[in-house]
Amino acid sequence: MANLITDAAGRPHRPQPVPKVWPSLNQWLFSAVAVCGLAAVLWPVLNPGRPSDGPPSCLSKLKQLGAGFMMYAHDYDGRLPPARQWRDALWPYTKNVHFWRCPSDARADRDVVGSYSFNAYLDGSLELDRLPDPASVTVLFDAEPLSRMAVSRGGDFAARHQGRGSILYADGHVKTQAAEFHLRLAPVKLLPASRNR
Repeated sequence: MANLITDAAGRPHRPQPVPKVWPSLNQWLFSAVAVCGLAAVLWPVLNPGRPSDGPPSCLSKLKQLGAGFMMYAHDYDGRLPPARQWRDALWPYTKNVHFWRCPSDARADRDVVGSYSFNAYLDGSLELDRLPDPASVTVLFDAEPLSRMAVSRGGDFAARHQGRGSILYADGHVKTQAAEFHLRLAPVKLLPASRNR
């Protein structure tokens, strides 16, 4: 008993419990809720992202319409549809009214009219394989069309996506252009007809 620690009165000394250093479960949960709440409040301020359904969705829709144009051309000897009937001509290849609408188009009549215009200089007699540079020939573009079969010479180019507008080219690729870009459509000079036909 020589090792027993006693106090001044001779009673055995009991060690005091060590104070808790770790927070309790309630304190952890409260801290987590406070951090999440603060993050929810500050996230929109510190990270202003793109608007939902912006350019990627619009580009995807134009890409799908481009695939419809390519399928049409494959079925009709390499020709694009007639300019004034392009939407009706593409319907069997797309069969989805949502392809005609850009998600960033806020107009009330966009469901009926659509959000894209067709290059007025392209016609049903134009053969894709006679284009000298299909990657530079505009087929469809973001616009403010006034009719369902919108055909344009380029003056109604719309920059809906944070100052940019989407364009589909004759080779099937799509890209965006800044609002300052002036879409200039012109008659296309074709290459001579192929003799293999």
